[in-house]
Amino acid sequence: MLILQSVSGLQSNDSLARKYSSYILKRIIDFTEKNPSTIADKSDADWTPYFKWSADLSQQYTEHWDDWFLLYDIMHENVIHLVDPVLPRFETLLNANALDASWWVLLMYRGFQNDTSSVKKGLLEFIFSRQDKSILNKMGMEQGFMFGALFKILDSTSLYSVPTQGALVSPFGEHFREFMVRLVGAFENEQDKVNFLRQLIHHLSHVVSSHAPILYTMEALAEADYVNAWGPEELKSLRVLVDRHRNFNIPATKQFLRKLGIAAVVKLSNTEALSFSDIAKTIASLVNEYPIKTNSKEFKLIRYWLESRISKDKSLDSVLSGLKDRIKTYVCDLKSEDIPEAVLRNQANVLARTSIFVVSTQTGELNSDHVLDLLSAFAENLKDTSW
Repeated sequence: MLILQSVSGLQSNDSLARKYSSYILKRIIDFTEKNPSTIADKSDADWTPYFKWSADLSQQYTEHWDDWFLLYDIMHENVIHLVDPVLPRFETLLNANALDASWWVLLMYRGFQNDTSSVKKGLLEFIFSRQDKSILNKMGMEQGFMFGALFKILDSTSLYSVPTQGALVSPFGEHFREFMVRLVGAFENEQDKVNFLRQLIHHLSHVVSSHAPILYTMEALAEADYVNAWGPEELKSLRVLVDRHRNFNIPATKQFLRKLGIAAVVKLSNTEALSFSDIAKTIASLVNEYPIKTNSKEFKLIRYWLESRISKDKSLDSVLSGLKDRIKTYVCDLKSEDIPEAVLRNQANVLARTSIFVVSTQTGELNSDHVLDLLSAFAENLKDTSW
């Protein structure tokens, strides 16, 4: 079955290879329909999970396979008005649970390989319009579909472009954002949602090239419900995304990404798994080159995150203590000649940017006592004449 599903078979761009693979699969189904006991009596250990059958439900299985072949053929049509009427059978196929998920993923893969852009976009719009939570859950569970097929086809700025207006005011992009909001909220198992969100930020950071799908996805994550998903590695990927992604060169776009990153971190970070270093580095990346003000929503979000989710006692005392210890360590590092200046400069930026949220009150005013407390290590070393 895997051979039939492969890029040399039903996934092939060669129409002759697809034709022969389809013929072989039809012969397998025809034989099974006539001799259902040959498969139905097999245990899971003795048979492939990619093809199953039930002697009692033989007619239903046959109908589902008929739908699959109809969808498979229609995915190669080049006019959208022939494709649209058949697409509802895709949802029927998913609801039936008769076929292994790899078969409907293969349908989507072939549809996304269609040479006609209107067909590909129509297929994407059909996916984005799904409302059934069980369907959305099944889509989200299949990483081969989400990250191997869907995001691959979405990684094209031209899909989102609106003449004279660019890609960030795109109805298509808004449909994608709404779809992602519904999909993240549709997971039936929280661990499955956590796994998806972890894979998603890694994929956005290291695989997706176009800025448009990244921004619309980050908008969706900023709207998600609170869940403890992102640990140290996920925050590292987020920092790579906001600091070093090659296609975020326009200052306004980069600032928008950082704004969305702040909202996403507050909602999705697993604070119990984070060290002080993870927290400080992430804050420093998110506010770098961002004109954040003490009365802004982003400032209040980060402060809320530190006070309500990072701190153990719902105050900033533990954060202040950790920051003070790091500053003391930094002052000692200044005496060393082994640490490169660039490293020291980067550490200073991290400490300074994190300090902004600790030395300010909830109303955004400066807390002079906290400032003096943090800078006490510098004051003590200024008195030290030995260096």
